[in-house]
Amino acid sequence: VRYVKAYNRSAAPEEQFRGIHLDIEPYVLPLWREDPEGVLKQWMSNIEAFVSESKEGGGSLVTSSDLAVWLDRFHVPGDPDTSFSKWMIEQHDHITLMAFRDRAEGAGGIAAIVQDELRFANELGKEMIIAVEMKESHEGDYVSFHEEGKAEMRRQLDMLPGLLEEHSSYKGNAVHAYEYWQRAKE
Repeated sequence: VRYVKAYNRSAAPEEQFRGIHLDIEPYVLPLWREDPEGVLKQWMSNIEAFVSESKEGGGSLVTSSDLAVWLDRFHVPGDPDTSFSKWMIEQHDHITLMAFRDRAEGAGGIAAIVQDELRFANELGKEMIIAVEMKESHEGDYVSFHEEGKAEMRRQLDMLPGLLEEHSSYKGNAVHAYEYWQRAKE
């Protein structure tokens, strides 16, 4: 954050960074299985420091992070009434929700699994981008558009604005990642 701020002070307005987006996924660490509450506490501390530093001194850096859709099953340590996802959404200016499914509609589809997070974002006045996966996945046939290809991904994503129209927080889609999308079958 300090590096970006220093760069922005010396760069022309059109060359400055507008914000910083994080992709922190500590649940891939072995420690997550042993002590998820401890990992959540450390993650929360890091996010608080990131946001504080980004906004310090009237800083105008936009803060955002990726968030796995299933993290809404976890609660803020010490606060069983607050979803970890809601806490994360509240901290940032916007969130990219990793809703890795290969269909828009139906039980377990993208529109169904993002409802809680979109409600949180609506309530908090935050923006949310819904991300899908194009990389080959071994987590299940329903996770990625790798098998279906670009055309089917576009067809499914084209459904989302209608399916999510009640959520003012929904601001579009992202694809993980460009290199996989570029090489994917049509």
